Amino acid sequence: MPRFLALAADFDGTLAQDGAIDGPTRDPLRRLKASGLRAAMAGIGLFPRNVVSVGDAENDRELLRESECGVAVANAVPALAGEADWTTSGSRGEGVAERIDRLDEDDLAGIVSRLNRLELPIGAERGAGGRPFGVPPIGTTILIAGTSGAGRSAMVLGVLDRLSGRGYQFCVVDPEGAIAHQPGGWGIVLGGPDAPPCLLPASREPSEAPGELANAVIVTGSPGAVSPRVLGAVGQVWAVGDDPSATLREFAIGVGEREPEVGEDGLDPSECLAWPRRPEPAPPRVVRLSLARTSAKGAARR
Repeated sequence: MPRFLALAADFDGTLAQDGAIDGPTRDPLRRLKASGLRAAMAGIGLFPRNVVSVGDAENDRELLRESECGVAVANAVPALAGEADWTTSGSRGEGVAERIDRLDEDDLAGIVSRLNRLELPIGAERGAGGRPFGVPPIGTTILIAGTSGAGRSAMVLGVLDRLSGRGYQFCVVDPEGAIAHQPGGWGIVLGGPDAPPCLLPASREPSEAPGELANAVIVTGSPGAVSPRVLGAVGQVWAVGDDPSATLREFAIGVGEREPEVGEDGLDPSECLAWPRRPEPAPPRVVRLSLARTSAKGAARR
């Protein structure tokens, strides 16, 4: 299913000019475009996260900021081009047509995957000056694995809270019924706490490679119990519990890769051993998580 379902373009006449608007009309137009986008999306059941916007004038800045991906045409004023996520090679209407063609071609996957501003803050690396650690909200599948009672469910709820706070939608498929129904998303329960099924078992390979499994969080106590083809789609592994090195070793065996070298791996309850694999492989690192609820609504969740 396409990620972007709407295109917001500035058709108030400025795309036919050179993008500059002066005087008292600038701020009202700026506010109206952003609020107008929100109202229009609400009216058709979509969210700004489904929108790529195109503009050329300074008063388009709020419109571009409100959208998931903001694009400036080639003749845009420097102030807008400097903030845009991408600038077209064509000017005015040709630039808009260029974006439409790119949407049809790859849903802007090549652009959105590079948008660092969209990263969800997850925590900070142990050492390294507490360097921030985040994950893109799209294009990455995360596997959270480790022993029972190590905080896997709490990590999932924290990630969902981050997604909901950014206006993203999600669906939880829960084999136990413990965390399925969360504000901002949909929940499906396929089992129960007494006999939860393994939803992606190693004993049953999918008939096709899971190419669409690009925006998922998979939770398991044992990577070896999950289909190797599904494991192959994982971009990051977060190992928790008493022996995270063993968890990464089990994952590496499942995908037929060499076990990563791990330094210190003794974890506090608020930490995980994160192994980024895609888009660029990186050594595992201990991350101190900061996934506490970010809102009063989130604080009331289970």
